[in-house]
Amino acid sequence: MTKDITPPPSTTEDDELPLLAGSLPLDPPRTPPLFTKSLPVPSCKHHFSKYLLPTTLLEEVYNTHTGFGLAQILCYCLVGMIPLSGTFQLTVISVLIPVLRCDWSLNPHFEAAITVSVFGSCALTALLLSKLSDQYGRRRVVMVATVVMMLGVIMGVTSPNKWVFLAGRVVVGACVGVNSSIVICYATEYASSRWRTIGVTVLISAMFLSVFLVNLLAWFALNTIGWRWFLVLVSTPLIPLLILVSFLPESPRYLVVSGQSDRALAALSWLAKMNSRSLPPNLAVVCYGNAELGRFRELFSPRYRRATIALAISYASNIFLEFGLVLLLPLLFNTGLCGGGAGKVPTHSCSPLSSDDLQKLTISAGASLVGTGLAVVSAQSVGRLLPLRLSNLIKIIVMGCFFICVNENFTLALTCLIRLAEAYVNVLLMVMIPESFPTTIRSTGGGFVNGCGKMGGVLGTGCVYLMFYSSPHYLLGLFVGSCALGMVGALLYERETRDIVLTDV
Repeated sequence: MTKDITPPPSTTEDDELPLLAGSLPLDPPRTPPLFTKSLPVPSCKHHFSKYLLPTTLLEEVYNTHTGFGLAQILCYCLVGMIPLSGTFQLTVISVLIPVLRCDWSLNPHFEAAITVSVFGSCALTALLLSKLSDQYGRRRVVMVATVVMMLGVIMGVTSPNKWVFLAGRVVVGACVGVNSSIVICYATEYASSRWRTIGVTVLISAMFLSVFLVNLLAWFALNTIGWRWFLVLVSTPLIPLLILVSFLPESPRYLVVSGQSDRALAALSWLAKMNSRSLPPNLAVVCYGNAELGRFRELFSPRYRRATIALAISYASNIFLEFGLVLLLPLLFNTGLCGGGAGKVPTHSCSPLSSDDLQKLTISAGASLVGTGLAVVSAQSVGRLLPLRLSNLIKIIVMGCFFICVNENFTLALTCLIRLAEAYVNVLLMVMIPESFPTTIRSTGGGFVNGCGKMGGVLGTGCVYLMFYSSPHYLLGLFVGSCALGMVGALLYERETRDIVLTDV
């Protein structure tokens, strides 16, 4: 049985801030919280102080009353369709360009323009527009971006020439960039901190599953149905995503910090009901009706500066490698190049990927799924920081071995190892990003880091098409350098985040 909770007399600013075990000490909020009658928190033993934060309250609501169950599983599966559909659109370029090279007589510079424009628009929108979901909500921005993405896909499918196709890809890349930061927030804000790794794991698994499926579908269908119908095939997840996302509740954490108490109550009640639980009927909650949301300059305040820079460096170097490999590996298998060229320069010609080439790409993409599983286990048992540093060291060693030419099987083995290590690092970083920022700037911080990563992807893809046919050994050297830069970022990040409680302000 619960009893009414009333706020005690206001205390001085020097009073100690009550926090849950494992949470980080926080500065007092800029404005005192507002006690509302409708938004529930547990009937707990806390003595509310003037600066009691929603973090403490929401964590206990999640742990005690909503729990973890069917509601979170449904949410994670639906949110997982966002990176699934987005990565489909980015990855499909790697298997389409060899076909378009023949259909439209593309030269290396236009091939580079397609890839750079796609990832460039993705990076710009991630950097500039990620704060929209902090200001206007996660679900609304996802719905708008998905509709616009479908228009970009239609432009590509019906394109009469290479210029219209290029414009459609730019639109698609821009929408993927907007959604890239939102999925991180969704993954971590639907449940308590102990379950956040599961949410991020679903998203990362969806990303690498999409890479695997694109290569698998290309192996079986690309040369049979043609590139236009193949693009339609890999774009089909956008349709159920657009329909089902309207049923997705907004993040309760976002609703609390934005002062929307009634909607937060509805979201929490839905989570509890879906998990066969209930909220106490006579509870109150601390709600910030005028919290400043999406403040970009706060990322570089003394409190978050080091984490922001370290994550940006690490993610940019890893995405440079990831996106570069997506385009480099088809070229390696297609030309049979080995050991960085060994004094040979590959020729640019109309040569679509063979069934054997597509099979090798599918195998290497499967290694990414293995890396995802290993990262989840180590992140839960060992932590984030030590595995991040060790995996970056492994990346440097494996990438350096690409200069050794033995045979095709050796190159395929190296390809699987580097894809495994790259996926491993990606999972760890995606887990650490939302743990490093509060709800008020979580999408802004995630968008900035994602934008830096996509800029790394722009450089990686551009370098592949501009350097592969002239100096492939220098190109491999750049990839080794990007792995070394990732180690710098891992060493710069100095805080283990496994056991912290997510903060809201």
